[in-house]
Amino acid sequence: MPTLRRIPYITLWARNFQATVRFYRDVLGLPVEYEDESFVQFATEGTRLYVHSMREAPPLRPHTVEIHFEVPDVDTAAAALREKGVAFEQPPQNMPWGTRQAWCRDPEGYMVELVGPLKAGSRPPSTSGAGYYRCHLIASSFAAPASTT
Repeated sequence: MPTLRRIPYITLWARNFQATVRFYRDVLGLPVEYEDESFVQFATEGTRLYVHSMREAPPLRPHTVEIHFEVPDVDTAAAALREKGVAFEQPPQNMPWGTRQAWCRDPEGYMVELVGPLKAGSRPPSTSGAGYYRCHLIASSFAAPASTT
């Protein structure tokens, strides 16, 4: 089997296509590399982000998708997005695993997370908090079952 190392793009399917495109293009400021009436390709560093229009579809399960954007300063990036009307469900905070994060949702309900270094001079919170365990319980619920061979 060949070695799988690089993810060239991630595709989001959007029922609210125009609102979703506006969010990533106008609010987050991602540059558009290609666009037509039902598809947009954003030029991001590394993995590209594609948004496809869906006309008819069963309800999407947006809680299963998270998009993480690396930024040098989470607080500054979150403040700039709040000025554009973005409401954060989690304001910037230090996480037990050593990063600072904040997250909001796009018009489809997909989680969009800003992730960056801890604030200068700060330390990550204790790993004994409920949020740390909730995160690990959620992550473990997506884990593949153990092999029985």
